[in-house]
Amino acid sequence: MRPAFTRIEDRNVERRASERRRTLLAAKLSFGDPGMIVNCGVRNISPLGALIELESTILLRPPFRLLTVRDGMIYEAELVWAWGARVGLNFTAEYSAQTPANDTTKLLRAIWSAVR
Repeated sequence: MRPAFTRIEDRNVERRASERRRTLLAAKLSFGDPGMIVNCGVRNISPLGALIELESTILLRPPFRLLTVRDGMIYEAELVWAWGARVGLNFTAEYSAQTPANDTTKLLRAIWSAVR
């Protein structure tokens, strides 16, 4: 059985499978079907996932795709957690916006071409 409290020392233990690096990247989050697209910022990122911050709290529905504007990468993702406007994502696939893989990534490529 899990204790009802957490020791302060246990809160600082890293539980991620890979280390994330801090960033301040502009991004677009596509979610739902048909897809809605909103602006967001990437606060930290790793090969396996990211912490993003939305402009406001919104109701999110899968599927999720994250487009990082600077490097033109598109990540298919799963929602791990959400707390207010902050969202934790786990990446399930990765594409370059220069070579879109399907219709949804073609739309994100067009957006990337317009904003870069």
